[in-house]
Amino acid sequence: MPKLNHIASITMDPITVGKFYATIFNMSFDARAIRIGYAATAREGYVGLNFNPIMPGRPGPVGLDHFGIEDESLRHVARIVRGADTARLDLEPECAGLLALSLGFSALHGDDQIALEHAIALYDGLYSWVLHARKETHNWPTKRAAA
Repeated sequence: MPKLNHIASITMDPITVGKFYATIFNMSFDARAIRIGYAATAREGYVGLNFNPIMPGRPGPVGLDHFGIEDESLRHVARIVRGADTARLDLEPECAGLLALSLGFSALHGDDQIALEHAIALYDGLYSWVLHARKETHNWPTKRAAA
């Protein structure tokens, strides 16, 4: 099940803003030096509010930047995709199958963009399998045709 890890925002003064939120929400506070100044975190248990400075080349609006969400099922799919994409078929048992299907779609369609448009449902199915059906097996007895 996905869970929220942090909420990140961009601010002109990460330390002051971080201390403010830590105080009003009774959270722990931590500031750390980064490449271009300081970042700060107000944390209560697992979830943190991260306050980052405006970065050169990324003027972006001050305010909400992103939500950090952890999803172990998505990490599992990422290992399968990484293994298929980098020929590291030992990362997960499903890597070889995904590689075979990906190469098949590429051969079938010729153009990578078109192949991906047709194959995207495979990735949705893979994620759904990891979430809901990974422990399912197909080891039921089969009936043999009469000779």
